[in-house]
Amino acid sequence: MRAVVPALMLAAVSQLQPAPDASRVLADMRQALGGDAAIAALHTFSVSGSEQRSMPGGPTFGVGIEWFCELPDRFIRVRRSSTPWGDDINEDGFNAGQWIHRRDSPMPGPDRRPKSAAEEAALEERTVRDLHHEFSRLTVAMIGIPALDPLDASYATAQTVDGRHCDVLALKSSDGYEARLWIDTASHLPFAIAWMGKPIVTMTTSSIVAVPVGPGQSPRSFTPPPPPASAFPSGDPTAGMPDVLHQVRFEDFKTEDGFTWPHRFVEKVGDRVWTTTKLGKYKLNQKIDPKKFAPK
Repeated sequence: MRAVVPALMLAAVSQLQPAPDASRVLADMRQALGGDAAIAALHTFSVSGSEQRSMPGGPTFGVGIEWFCELPDRFIRVRRSSTPWGDDINEDGFNAGQWIHRRDSPMPGPDRRPKSAAEEAALEERTVRDLHHEFSRLTVAMIGIPALDPLDASYATAQTVDGRHCDVLALKSSDGYEARLWIDTASHLPFAIAWMGKPIVTMTTSSIVAVPVGPGQSPRSFTPPPPPASAFPSGDPTAGMPDVLHQVRFEDFKTEDGFTWPHRFVEKVGDRVWTTTKLGKYKLNQKIDPKKFAPK
């Protein structure tokens, strides 16, 4: 019986231990990513890769992607894909508080145009805010919490996920946005980030399907017309839907040029993998054409 008492006492003492300090956990994470001095000397980065998207029911499709960033407050993500009617190029990002949105595509998109100048201004403000949060979720795995999107961090709990013991930090911003950041206690590298957000709605149209061809025609010689704009619903397709759990896992860390950064990002929506992003070699502190960050 006496042998049990020290164990009980040890358990009681461990429960009284103060929670780790969130600032110390973040400092250790930045050190593992490259260190404060290296992060402070980082001005630009760019990288290219691919993004694979998993659609409901099993089919997947991929696009080529590029990221361009000029710290502290310029970022753009370019997505390129091929369609039967030509290349589709989408660019989204921000220049400080200005929205960057450009699209060069043979296919029409859904009509989301605001009906008034006030609605357009509100849409831009909301979109830029969301893009800032998205940028923060991606770059926390590279430079820690960016100054562009200041978040209050507090220690939430310790948790073991897939055999990894992690410190979990609660992140909050003044606009009500909240996220949870998991950091591996062994490597001090970020493991995952999760937040509540709108569900992903995928839109299809019967015009974008394989089309039968006539006698003597090959599929390559027959290109169907692009779907009309009316094939897509207008407005916000997620209006009225409850928020769902989103999470991004950071994987395939590699050490290059003094930084240890992830080269694979896996995003899940609910229980389903939505996108898997694979990146090549990061280019650091190279000059980026200022036209990349020209507002829409």
